[in-house]
Amino acid sequence: MTRPAGSPVLASRDVALLWGTTICDSGATWIIRIVIFVQVLEHHSTSALAVVELVGVLPSLLFMPLAGTIADRYSARVLSLTAMTAQTLCTGALFLAFDHGPAAIAPVYALLTLANSLWPPARQTWLYLMVAPHQRTAANGAIGSVQGLMTVVGGAAGGVLTAWQPGGTILVALGVQAVAVLAVSFVRTPGRTSAHRTGTDGHPGPETGRQTAAAQKTPQPESTPLTGKRHDDPSTQRPDPPIDTETEEAARPSLRREVREGVTVVGRYPLARSLIWVGLAWGFISGGFNVLVAGLALNVLHGDSSVLSLFYVVDGTAVLVGSLLAARIRRTRHLRYYALAYVGQGVFWALMFTSGHIWLGAALFGAMRLVSGVIIALDTTILLDTVPEAFRGRVTSLHMTSYNAVSQLSLAVISGLLAVVGIEPVGIATGVLSALVGLLWWMTTARHNRAAYLGAASPQPAAKTSLPR
Repeated sequence: MTRPAGSPVLASRDVALLWGTTICDSGATWIIRIVIFVQVLEHHSTSALAVVELVGVLPSLLFMPLAGTIADRYSARVLSLTAMTAQTLCTGALFLAFDHGPAAIAPVYALLTLANSLWPPARQTWLYLMVAPHQRTAANGAIGSVQGLMTVVGGAAGGVLTAWQPGGTILVALGVQAVAVLAVSFVRTPGRTSAHRTGTDGHPGPETGRQTAAAQKTPQPESTPLTGKRHDDPSTQRPDPPIDTETEEAARPSLRREVREGVTVVGRYPLARSLIWVGLAWGFISGGFNVLVAGLALNVLHGDSSVLSLFYVVDGTAVLVGSLLAARIRRTRHLRYYALAYVGQGVFWALMFTSGHIWLGAALFGAMRLVSGVIIALDTTILLDTVPEAFRGRVTSLHMTSYNAVSQLSLAVISGLLAVVGIEPVGIATGVLSALVGLLWWMTTARHNRAAYLGAASPQPAAKTSLPR
């Protein structure tokens, strides 16, 4: 497997496989997205595409908070295999429904995105058990760069294959998704090794389950006073006492309680809470992102599938470069650059709809997605470094749910507006709203929490790692 140069974090076999799984999953997703957009817009209006997109992503939005709790509670390996297998089956179903119009495509697309919603929190929980704290920014950047890389490859491949044969394009996506299932099946579970039985702060990791409880009950190896041998020496070691798994299972909080805790815990960490609401800035754009980009390229600029592919190639390349640049930003400047990136994202997006020309529009789109790449790499790092390890899956899903909720509200409004006004005013308005929210986040929250963020990265005594009471 090809690995990006200068990414030591990918020297780990399991992290590299997780990265490769993300590549295949993202690539298949982009191919499917392109072929659906072109197919719908060839026979229907932009507002019809907005409806298909809305129906397709709404179930995943509703499921996402529960997905994070499940990722914290159960094996990330099992959940990841389940997500990948379900997506493969849904891609096969999409092939059968493809020629029967939007009414048949939308529900299958909804099942596909529903299966995919389980993957990000499970992957993030798994990833954080594999890498050391000082490698997490690089690891998040490597995973974030996949979005850019696969937007280029998947977008270009989707455009070329769709021009050749739409049905065959879905079969290609099906094969790529099957490779993702194969790749994730070879990733080992960190909880099975002693190195991962506790979190980085000495507390139990989020998915070690009964093995973690057993490790807590077993004394750490130390020398005996008479023989000088360690207790883990086979000649002195005694059998471990049996683990009462039924008692431990009964002691675990209910799924409903864990969902509730995932929501309430954010209120105790101001910076994490602010990262969630600033996601609204992206929500204003992302709701109609694919619909507006497709409409701009195909309808306003009068391009074909190759022009749409060009925009997505620019998109992916810019996100990839932005993600790599973000890894070079010093931690002391994370919040400042994160805020500037949010403002720039909205400004460049609004300007793109005033370009009137394919190449100028593509250039502005590239600038917009460059700063988006910075956001993608820094977003997860800033958010997860400020909350306890046991809540990372739930907080990841809560973050995704918040901006996805705004995205779907935005998409619903956009689908109605497109029936009344043109694409250009809608694009400009969403860009301005996004920039204003980013500016508001910096002025009200980010600049006042620099010390708290820097302190969250420093090793803390065990007593200070528990949740505030």
